[in-house]
Amino acid sequence: MSTVDLLSSFGLDEKEGRVYLGLTKLGWTTILDLSRRSQIKRSSLYRVIERLVAKGLVEVKPDEFTTYYRCASTEVFEAMIAEQKYRVRAMDTDLQLLRSQLKLLQSSGVQETGVRFHRGPRGIQVLELKIVSQPNLKLRILGTSQWHETVGRRFAEEIRQKELERGITVREITNPGMEEKIPLSGQIDWTDNVEFVKRCYRHRQISRKEIAINNEITVLPEALVLYSITADEVVGIEIQSTSYAKIMAGLFDGLWERAQPIDSFG
Repeated sequence: MSTVDLLSSFGLDEKEGRVYLGLTKLGWTTILDLSRRSQIKRSSLYRVIERLVAKGLVEVKPDEFTTYYRCASTEVFEAMIAEQKYRVRAMDTDLQLLRSQLKLLQSSGVQETGVRFHRGPRGIQVLELKIVSQPNLKLRILGTSQWHETVGRRFAEEIRQKELERGITVREITNPGMEEKIPLSGQIDWTDNVEFVKRCYRHRQISRKEIAINNEITVLPEALVLYSITADEVVGIEIQSTSYAKIMAGLFDGLWERAQPIDSFG
């Protein structure tokens, strides 16, 4: 990854990154000199410099005849990170308050059965976050590779860490060829979270002749979550029904007893 790419993580576009790197090499310099060295027109360069100054990444030193600029110290990036962490903590606090207020507005009546659709990769992510918000769950999953491919490895790792922290266990049944045997070390290609694998995850395999698992299904205590993921659509279907969930949990447990354990532990 180039330095300009790294700077983009802190909100700098390509021109801003180039100018910041130019100032890093030159130290105190003028717009004219920087324009020559960076090959960016002065009219554009002024606007870029203004944005960098506003972000606190460039220092300004007026002189009698001109103005000099140089990049600020890297502590500015630490301040950016601290600010983002503060915002995330504030958003998390506001989220808890929002949830409590919205519950007061919702009807107190219990809906026996309801269906919700979560569309697109972002909808799937929201649905997954909703699932792992409940601590000490015992998840039953008829699994495919669809979920992991749709949400991406980074988000999948976040979900696994939340499951580890919140005491959520996962039992997953797949068809042969979907996942490899997990060794005693717990090290496996599809995750870097060894503690999650050892403490939270168990999986077994069952023949496609007995049941072909073409779509992923997660069984919750009071709901079922089904994924319909094709080249044309990405949809998570949430069926809220305690009775259906109990039926599926019983069917899953029967399949689990017939499925083949393939891990080296558990």
